[in-house]
Amino acid sequence: MSTIKTEITPPSVIKGSYEKLLRKMYISNVAKRLRQLNQPSDVDRKRWVWELIQNAKDTIASDPTRNQINVRIEIDGDIVRFRHDGNPFTSDARFGLLYKYSEDKENSESTGRFGTGFLTTHCLSKVVTIESNMYSNDEKTELCGFSVTMYRDGQIEKELLEGLAKMEESQKYYGDLFEWTTFTYHVSTDSGRRAIQLGVENFHKHIAQTMLFCKELASIELNNNGKITSIVRRPIEEVAPNVMSATFEIHGETTSIRRFLYSSCQEYNKELSDRYRADREIRINAAIEVDEDNCIVSHAGNTSHFCVLPLVGIETQLEEPIILNSPDFEPDEERQSLLLSGQNWDEEHNNISEVGINQIIYSKVYSLYDNLVSYLSSNSYGKLYLLANGLKKAKEHDKLDAKWYLENVIKNYRDVLLKYPVVEPFANKEYKKLADCIIIKEAKNENKNEVFSLLTSLYPDKLIKDNHEWSQFVWKEGLDTWNTEDLCKNIEEKTNWNTITLEEGVTITDWYNKFLTYVQTYDERYLKEYALLPNMNGELKKRDAENFKQGEKVSAFIIDLLLKLGKDVKPILLHDSISAVALDSKYNSQSYSADVNKLVKELIDNASPTSKLQSVLPLLSVLPTDTEKYKPEFISQRKSFFGIAKSLFSLTDAIPAEDNNLLAGAWSELDTWLVTYILQSLKSLGDLSNLPKGLDAKWLNDSLKSLKVEISRLNTYAVLPNQRGKFCAQEDLFKDNEVPDSLKVAEFDEISLTYKDVLLHKDIEASAFAINQEKSISSFASELKDKYASHSTYYSSYPYQINGRYYKYPQSVLDKIALYILSLLPSDKETEVFKDQYLLHKTAFNILGAEIVIDSDTINFSSKELWQDANFFVACMITNKIAASGKVEILNEELGSKGEVYLFEQLNAYCSFIQKAGYSYSDDKIFPNQEGEFYSINNLYKEEGKIDDTIKIIISLLVKKEKDYRRILMDPRCLIQPQSSLSSDNAYALIDEQVAEYYKNPETWKDENFIEASQMLIEEWGDNHKGTFEEKFPRVFGDKEKILMNVVWKKEKRELMMTVSNKLTEDQLKFVIANSAEIKDLSETNQKLANENEELRKQNEELQRQLGIEDKKAIEDENEILKKKLEEAGIENPLPEPVKVNVHTSSGLQSLVVKERQYAGLSLDEIVAYVSEAKMDVVNLFRELNEREGLGMTFDPERIAMDSYSQLYGIYDRHGNELPLVVHSYKGPQYRYFDLNWYDWQLLSESGSMLWVKTVTGLQCIPLYALPIRNFDISIGANISHVDQAKLLTLATVGKEYAYIGFEFGNNMPRNFNEPVAFNFMPDKLKECIGSIKNICDTNAPALAKLYNFGNNIPLLESSNTTYSLALQSTESNETMRDIHDWPANDMESPTKGAGLEDIM
Repeated sequence: MSTIKTEITPPSVIKGSYEKLLRKMYISNVAKRLRQLNQPSDVDRKRWVWELIQNAKDTIASDPTRNQINVRIEIDGDIVRFRHDGNPFTSDARFGLLYKYSEDKENSESTGRFGTGFLTTHCLSKVVTIESNMYSNDEKTELCGFSVTMYRDGQIEKELLEGLAKMEESQKYYGDLFEWTTFTYHVSTDSGRRAIQLGVENFHKHIAQTMLFCKELASIELNNNGKITSIVRRPIEEVAPNVMSATFEIHGETTSIRRFLYSSCQEYNKELSDRYRADREIRINAAIEVDEDNCIVSHAGNTSHFCVLPLVGIETQLEEPIILNSPDFEPDEERQSLLLSGQNWDEEHNNISEVGINQIIYSKVYSLYDNLVSYLSSNSYGKLYLLANGLKKAKEHDKLDAKWYLENVIKNYRDVLLKYPVVEPFANKEYKKLADCIIIKEAKNENKNEVFSLLTSLYPDKLIKDNHEWSQFVWKEGLDTWNTEDLCKNIEEKTNWNTITLEEGVTITDWYNKFLTYVQTYDERYLKEYALLPNMNGELKKRDAENFKQGEKVSAFIIDLLLKLGKDVKPILLHDSISAVALDSKYNSQSYSADVNKLVKELIDNASPTSKLQSVLPLLSVLPTDTEKYKPEFISQRKSFFGIAKSLFSLTDAIPAEDNNLLAGAWSELDTWLVTYILQSLKSLGDLSNLPKGLDAKWLNDSLKSLKVEISRLNTYAVLPNQRGKFCAQEDLFKDNEVPDSLKVAEFDEISLTYKDVLLHKDIEASAFAINQEKSISSFASELKDKYASHSTYYSSYPYQINGRYYKYPQSVLDKIALYILSLLPSDKETEVFKDQYLLHKTAFNILGAEIVIDSDTINFSSKELWQDANFFVACMITNKIAASGKVEILNEELGSKGEVYLFEQLNAYCSFIQKAGYSYSDDKIFPNQEGEFYSINNLYKEEGKIDDTIKIIISLLVKKEKDYRRILMDPRCLIQPQSSLSSDNAYALIDEQVAEYYKNPETWKDENFIEASQMLIEEWGDNHKGTFEEKFPRVFGDKEKILMNVVWKKEKRELMMTVSNKLTEDQLKFVIANSAEIKDLSETNQKLANENEELRKQNEELQRQLGIEDKKAIEDENEILKKKLEEAGIENPLPEPVKVNVHTSSGLQSLVVKERQYAGLSLDEIVAYVSEAKMDVVNLFRELNEREGLGMTFDPERIAMDSYSQLYGIYDRHGNELPLVVHSYKGPQYRYFDLNWYDWQLLSESGSMLWVKTVTGLQCIPLYALPIRNFDISIGANISHVDQAKLLTLATVGKEYAYIGFEFGNNMPRNFNEPVAFNFMPDKLKECIGSIKNICDTNAPALAKLYNFGNNIPLLESSNTTYSLALQSTESNETMRDIHDWPANDMESPTKGAGLEDIM
């Protein structure tokens, strides 16, 4: 039983839930799209105009009383206002606008109101103010105005809802009505401003089409910041059945006309009616824009599909030859494409789908397209190729079924277009159908133009005038479209180029070469795929046809020759008129030369032996002469072959024939046979002397080179002469690699080194006959080394014992060879080998004498290998001679008594050599002791320091002879010294021990040697070395008084002492004893004063000499006395003899008189040798220094080798500056004074100069301050500035108060100056001292410059025929001497009267 319920009003929460649901629906509708519009696409930015026009148009869609609206668009900076005069809002429509709600598209006149499309306008701004009218009652009889601002600029849901509330608060209603509905957009972003720009641009592109299709749009005006554009319709005209012409005037800054031809369809459609449950018609417009010249206007790239308004963005989906409009189109939600993919039937609702609707619309399009094509074709409109726009293929798009579109849309368009003559032909004016024409399609325009150009001569009647344009749109199916490959196929079908017919005036050769040039450039593979190349008979062949070749300069002579030999080459040769194509396979001079060679071989193989030469004579007689084609050597070879054969085989009737077609290979078989024949003939001769008269080794060399004989055959046929003229096999001969004649002499026959038997004749070129094995000085050296090979034990092949080893040859033979080898010096004097060999040669010559060849020969070889074994034998000879002499004195006599200085130079030179060579010398008795006897170094000691000679004498009196220090100590002048040494301490200890031991035995007190030793030790040496004596001789010192009384003071001495004591009082005797030291000092002082007096005497004589008042007689006497004393001391006269030499200086070649003190007594050869040796040592030092420390120095061998006396040139620093170097030798006697010549001073005055002196202690680089200076002077040269002269003169004036100024050097050279230092270097303390003096001079001297006379001296004239005065007078008769040389400076200040005479005047 049912209970009756009491009905109440809805609870208040229902209303709240309803409001929440409304807001959630709002968020759901707008949030996603608004987020997308934060970054809108350019398509979105273009659509805002059309979305607003669509909404304006839709206001009158359901009003039968209105069919048109007017639109005004105003853009004022960032403010966009869209106005229209459509119908007022209904309450529902207004609600849909504000809350994003769109009514269903059931009204056939509505294209959608305030749906997603309207949201797109927010790409301008999300804040929009709306001013309009609305119906205020349901009956639509009352109106009111309203305004509202939408705030859709929130980013999150909360902000969007706040904007919705803000919008609701902004709503206002008015009793007064608005004249226009106005949408005002407040643009505030760059994106919005871009939307304004793109929207305006799209407006201009599509407004005319929009007004064509949107009849509701009566007028529209755009005010873009003051620039006004308006559209005016002209009356529509029917130009043909269902073909209308619509014209629009576009008024703006200029006025333009846009005209459209269109055809329309409007018919009932059941499927559409069923879907919308109301009678509906399909409405379609197809339009084409034409310009004032009756040419179709391209709409490519623009929107071609309209749903009353443009479907902006559809360009990416569809491109068609006409502009289509249908209000019944079903676009996607954003109106950017049509739904053309998917099912065409909605099975769920059993009605047609959106896709099906669009397909139905397309089924009606083709008749409209047919109407337009028919009209345009019949009226000869231009640019009809645009009717094929989009018909090539379907685009790929997710909302397009490409297969359906191709079969049901594109194909139908094509079928219509093919019905009509729409193509303007190339050759005449009558239009043709597409199917009747050749359309050339190529990806590149240049290729398309090339094919077109070729076909204008081949098929001009089928070509299209606008081929380039048509080719961009047409398709291949059903059309005669040609590309390059199609042209190739067509030509191949001709089979022979003689069947090709061309336009009058076009030659087949020119056309075909042009055709082939293009094909090869386009794709040369076509030449292999298609038979396109004519042979010499015109037949077309593929490029890779078998044996198909291209002839190159195949002359009639060659063709005729080959034909006579049975070979027809025309079928296999590319036609000689074809120049555009080069075949890979050539039939050129190489090819036909090969054929000729082959045919000649057949003649040689088949002809009888007696007729072979005659059968090949025609080819042998062919002599090429073209030097541009043939190498000169080949032309010469052919002449040589012909000449050789003619001279050897008496071919007197052979006449040469000139031809320049064949290559060298044509003669190959002929030459092979001919060479063998010639070689056989030469081999039978056997020797150069057997050649026919007039033929020699040079002829043989040239002939064999021309024959180009294989090397192996030169071993079969011995035809190459050695240096004796005998023919030998190639493998038995060696190239003569600059082996000098000095190594081919008879001396080497004794050791079987006979190079002439194995060396190739010098007139025969070794490289021409692959004689790569060679004999050189190096190989000679190796073989010579083998000849000197030895064993420690006896072998039958080593039977001769020499110096404890066994050799192949007797010592006399090996010594003889060694001395001969020694006479050969390396030609490069810069090498160490030269220095070593020069030293040994010179030393051996000086020691061995007559056994050595004086005049040495040079050899271009710098390896020590050649001399190594010979040097050893020479060294043995020198060692034996020194050892045999036994004593220095005897050896000196054997060497010509040239003195010990000379002797020790030779000994040290030899020791230096053997030490560097690494020879063992420990057992050789070649080292002199201090008594001049030669001992082995093992039996000698080095003198450590300087042992006093008195000490050595004392030892000699105390020890046996074999322990005598002068006997066991090596002469200190020897370069090589023993490892073991004896020092003064050793000597002191020995004497102390010996004297003490002697004194123990009174029997020895009477020994004269002991007595003399004791007296020398105690009274002489001990008194002069008191501290040392007491320290070093503890045993003797303790007993010295006893030893003196018992050993030294004999009876006579004691008696003398008694006599002294008797003559002196006791006090006097005590005084003498007490003051013995002072008395001794007085005696020494007296001797010192005597020495000083002698020195003053010498200085006085030197001053007199400088002043020109020297006593020649006294000097001569003094020199004689000195000379006599030196002779008595066994010292050669050191007085200098002037020597004049020509040397290279920095100023060129000059003559120099050498009279330096340090070379006193030396001959010119000795001076040059000493200085050259020193200079070479300096060069080597810098080379080693540069290599070790990477100084970047360079060396000029030519300048280094210059005969420049003591100046060394050719060494450069890293900056390329030549180092100023002066080099002297100071070896030999130590008593000579050192000196520098004028050229030395000039070079040493340069910055960075160095002075190198070679002494017995080695090379020393000595600065000025370190030289042993005896005296000095200051030279005032005219080549220095006046200020500098003033400084020097001022300094000289100061120096005059003390002594005569002039540099003269002594002879005590410093040691340990082994590193490079500048000549002008000075220690810091010395530099500071000199610097302070220089500062004073620099400050005061410039003011004194005018006080001095800087005029050059007038030169003295010397003449053997006249006096100086007459010579001067003679010179001045021609030109004034004083005009040549300066007087004192004109501005020189003269002193005032009485200057310096103040006391007198």
